[in-house]
Amino acid sequence: MIPTPDAVSLTNIFSLFPDEDAARNYIEAVRWPSGPVCPHCGCTEREKVARLKPDAEKKIRKGLLFCVACRKQFTCTVGTIFEDSHIPLNKWLLAFYLISSSKTGISALAIQRHLELGSYRTAWFLCHRVRHALQNSDKSPLAGIIEADETYFGHKGRGSRRGKAVKKSTVLALVQRGGSARAVVKPAPKANARDIRRFVMKNVDPKRTVLHSDESKLYVTPGRMMVKHETVNHSIEEYARGDVTTNGVEGLFANFKTSIVGIFHGVGHDYLPKYLDSYLWTFNNRKKSDGAKMLDAIQRTEGKRLTLEAPKRDVKR
Repeated sequence: MIPTPDAVSLTNIFSLFPDEDAARNYIEAVRWPSGPVCPHCGCTEREKVARLKPDAEKKIRKGLLFCVACRKQFTCTVGTIFEDSHIPLNKWLLAFYLISSSKTGISALAIQRHLELGSYRTAWFLCHRVRHALQNSDKSPLAGIIEADETYFGHKGRGSRRGKAVKKSTVLALVQRGGSARAVVKPAPKANARDIRRFVMKNVDPKRTVLHSDESKLYVTPGRMMVKHETVNHSIEEYARGDVTTNGVEGLFANFKTSIVGIFHGVGHDYLPKYLDSYLWTFNNRKKSDGAKMLDAIQRTEGKRLTLEAPKRDVKR
């Protein structure tokens, strides 16, 4: 029997998924609720997909299926972030629970220790695979009162002096006001009027949006396209005027920076987008239970592969 999201908790996750067979059955049920689907040809007819009987002598492992239509074998991990991983699936599920239930994030070193993985490199790659799966898939525009701001991530580095130019990463953000509101964040090459205008117009419905920002001139043009544009003047220490404020988006930045410093102790420019994906997903799903968040995260694994190679900048998403 497949456990419901509310039944999954830290106290019983080990009894729910005691071995790889139980974890595989859960992943199959999440990925194929109506029965197996061939990831090679998309065949959904049950009579054309056969489950092979495990046989050690014939090297037929557990969970192996065969598609009669395209004559190819597959398992529930093919075409997902689990593919080509030697980590047992029950440890993968525990990793998903630990990462999705942590509000401030969890380090790869902690994952290595909790899951008893063989190396830090394995744990590090596992964490990045999960972050890759948590990329934002909700492209619906924001509406209502939207707070907009930009920030910079980075540090001076050892031996840097005051006034010396420092390479920092720019991050743009929009936060929808309200208890069930969501946010959108994006790393950018730099903060300029053109990039901010494109970012705002791509992610909000201007006919139903009241934009709140600071006094920066970068938001003047997109503000004119909204129903209304309200600003607070931080230069004179004005941080709220009635309901006009940017405290929400600034709080999002502050919490993310705190998690980076306190948990990860620093993030390189090339890996920042993955950490932003993970934090944004946590923020947008903050009202769900830990079991529901774990289920949502696993449902995002299909069609996403991440190979261990040199990182590539991902600033044009």
